[in-house]
Amino acid sequence: MSYERWSITLKFDIKLKEIKMLNQNLSDKIIDLRRKSAEYYQKAAWNQLLALDNYRENNPIAAERFAQLSFEDQMNAMEYAELADAEFSLHLELNLEEEC
Repeated sequence: MSYERWSITLKFDIKLKEIKMLNQNLSDKIIDLRRKSAEYYQKAAWNQLLALDNYRENNPIAAERFAQLSFEDQMNAMEYAELADAEFSLHLELNLEEEC
């Protein structure tokens, strides 16, 4: 094997390892974003239950506050889910480039 061909092969192998490492980092990032989204959805559900409990106990101020917190948590959950979706799209693009 000529030196040029060996050098090109070595550079290709290095780039391939970099892409695989980037893919793993993206996978970890996607998992973290999905986990954060799930945590916010869970908080939203608890706050919604607290809002309902306070509403039944004729405590409208607390009920409104918990309902607002639930809404904010749902918005945060959706934001993290959208970020995870965007990262996943990037992950797919990188995998397609890797295959070509």
